[in-house]
Amino acid sequence: MVKFCQLRHLYCKFPGTFNVSYSYIYEQLWIPHFIKWRSSEFEKKQPMMWLHSLPNVEAQEIVARYSVDYLLRSYKRVEHEFKAPEEISRYLKTLSVIKSFILNYLFKVKKYKQIIDKIYSIESIYSRTEILKSPKYFLESPKDSDDFMNELISTYGVSDWIRLLEIAKITRMDSVLALKHLLNACLKSSQINQASAILFTVSLDSDSLSREMLSMIKVVLDGIFLKIHESSAERSFNLSSCVNMLMLALKVFIAEADPLDVCNFGDLLEFSKYHKFLNIIKDMVDSTKLYEPMDDTTEAISTSDVFFKKDIPWEVHPLAHLLIKPFKVQYNSTTNRRSKPFTRSCLQLPMNGENNIVALLFVAGSIVENVESDVLKTRDYIDGWKDIFNQLLMDGQFYDVLNLVEIYNTLQISKVEDIGIRQFIKHATIGLLEKILLIPDCDLEFAASVINSVPESDVSSILQEIRNCFKANSNPRV
Repeated sequence: MVKFCQLRHLYCKFPGTFNVSYSYIYEQLWIPHFIKWRSSEFEKKQPMMWLHSLPNVEAQEIVARYSVDYLLRSYKRVEHEFKAPEEISRYLKTLSVIKSFILNYLFKVKKYKQIIDKIYSIESIYSRTEILKSPKYFLESPKDSDDFMNELISTYGVSDWIRLLEIAKITRMDSVLALKHLLNACLKSSQINQASAILFTVSLDSDSLSREMLSMIKVVLDGIFLKIHESSAERSFNLSSCVNMLMLALKVFIAEADPLDVCNFGDLLEFSKYHKFLNIIKDMVDSTKLYEPMDDTTEAISTSDVFFKKDIPWEVHPLAHLLIKPFKVQYNSTTNRRSKPFTRSCLQLPMNGENNIVALLFVAGSIVENVESDVLKTRDYIDGWKDIFNQLLMDGQFYDVLNLVEIYNTLQISKVEDIGIRQFIKHATIGLLEKILLIPDCDLEFAASVINSVPESDVSSILQEIRNCFKANSNPRV
């Protein structure tokens, strides 16, 4: 064959010196057999027998490499999707042949190992979902192929997110970008329950929580807090399940964030703030019964599982025992010795718990940092915070006031206007101390810590208020 090529080169008077590789020779010898084999739809056995009869492994690899590259290039210009059964059958048969070439001759080559991974992905997706991935899938980078997630979302919708995550894993998509597409689609359609369930599922696989993944999740959580009040108006929204799943997921995100990384440290602070805010909502939900709307135009916030199909039960999370309580919060009388040490269960049952939850959800968007300032929205948020503090004080929920003050003081809107935070702290402290001191063998250590947490200049006036309360109290023990 080499001599024949030399004679052809001399006879045709090609310019330059004759230079041909053994790879070229074997390819030229293989082409006639390969064309006949392909035209028979890979049914004839003679071509493969010829391939097996080559003198050495190197020659077989050369022929196999040429065949795989040729078959992939043959689909390079295919723009339309396969619709006819014979087209699908032919394509799958071609993939099977490519897989055979790689497994037999090219499996040690990294490039072809990646190709066979994609073939397995295509076959797996098709067998499970009857979705046939375009041949251009072989030409895409991992990031380019993530656009496939948008195609899947438009086909299935975010409600079938379990299947979408499964496909993303099978096709080895870039996990960060694939989840970003899916979670953004949930936010766009205001499906906060779906987004929280996805984040909950992601938290179960801590190995996937890279620096980039946590930063992406932080942005998604920003979106959730900006939309949670709007979504709470939907009857299908389940507040209790959403909060539980997000809190459990946030515990994992906080544990996985690297405090030594500048970017992750900022995310860590936001995760902690979000968790504390959700914990306040959870306590409110746990002590609040499902309430009925005042009229048909008002949607109730569901704190039960009546309207929510739990695709992923949050109770399976390894940290679920931290949230699960054997019974609803019981509020003890102030004379019950078992109330020591003092806890929030010693406070009165909230009378306006539903309104408090609604008010808190309204201001949830204000705790998101790096949001474009809107004068009207900022004004609404400031008024909302002022209202929630007043409501909680009137409702006797002093723990919530003090916890929310800590969050509020970290926000940008706290610097816009003084809404009387110092007075809110003072009234909450007085109310809390009064409840503590009325309990027999009261928790003096906790009472002292409450006093120490307020500005020193307010201590004397707070103690005087406490004395006045006791003087006016008709309790015979006082």
